[in-house]
Amino acid sequence: MCTSLSFACEWQYLGRGVAGILGPFYGGTGCFHRRKVIYGLSPQEYDEEISGKLSDQNLQKTFGSSVEFTKSAAQILSGSKSISSSPHDLLSSVEAANQVAACVYEYGTAWGREMGWIYGSTTEDVFTGLTIQGRGWKSTNCTPTPPGFLGCTPTGGPATMTQQKRWATGLLEILVSRRSPLILTLVGKLQFRQCLAYLWILLSGLRSVPELCYATLPAYCIISGSRFLPKLLGLLETVFEVTQKEQSSTNSRDDNNADVGRFTFDESPIFIPATTVLLVNLTALVIAIVRFRPAAHGRDGSGIGEVIFSSCVVLCLWAFLKGLFGKGKYGIPLATVYKSGALALLFVNLSIWTSMG
Repeated sequence: MCTSLSFACEWQYLGRGVAGILGPFYGGTGCFHRRKVIYGLSPQEYDEEISGKLSDQNLQKTFGSSVEFTKSAAQILSGSKSISSSPHDLLSSVEAANQVAACVYEYGTAWGREMGWIYGSTTEDVFTGLTIQGRGWKSTNCTPTPPGFLGCTPTGGPATMTQQKRWATGLLEILVSRRSPLILTLVGKLQFRQCLAYLWILLSGLRSVPELCYATLPAYCIISGSRFLPKLLGLLETVFEVTQKEQSSTNSRDDNNADVGRFTFDESPIFIPATTVLLVNLTALVIAIVRFRPAAHGRDGSGIGEVIFSSCVVLCLWAFLKGLFGKGKYGIPLATVYKSGALALLFVNLSIWTSMG
């Protein structure tokens, strides 16, 4: 399991939740696989079916032309617990390792299609785990203290956002592949509840579209003088007061690692949507505080609920808020601020225009 905060939070809730539904999904680092599982067997296969796969012709067609490797694979498939190894076999083992590690070794074999890490997605770990569970295997979650494995993860903003984009793309590739959870539930051994869990994971990239709309909804209501929350809530007469906030300070001279974990930025356009949403909500909060926008004609005006929701959006984008005032790689580039400011201004004017209409 990776050490990044986002992945740790995701595994803390999503991973452990899926673990309660017939086993967690395979998410990269920190996982053990049984060789029998990686070699493409299913738990329902009987001895006679396994024996049919152990012929020399089938072994070479499946595992490749390495005699040493096919012999080892045959022992694993047959359930043999004694694998012969002696010092005089070292040279032949090294030669076999070089042969298997060649780039062209997997051509014409079942690697990447029916066994091993499955090809066809940039998130090959989830794709491989889905294929394994589609054969009927179950997984289990084991989180010892201290952790048994710690993986590497990008710490800067650009690399993190690029990784998130790669994950979203790879998960959507799995959704439309021939090993989609829906297909494996109908023709495979994937359980229905596992299918629902995988669909939630695979659709995470598409959920960003409605989430982006929801993030701008409170600001739109404040700017246009409308509301999306019902008037039963009892918040209309609550007085909204701005309180002085105090920020904790860190003595960087005493702590050389003061900047560890800080979010970094570059001029990539991937930061424009979040910066735009932040500027829109900041503008809406300023309008709400100074009462710049009166209630639209025939409307009650926005309430304290919309202000609270808009404030929550700003808090969720706290790293970007700090980036507006940061310097160097810790600050949002001016080019990104200008582009996001133009989009935010366009959104504000459209909100005012629709409220007047």
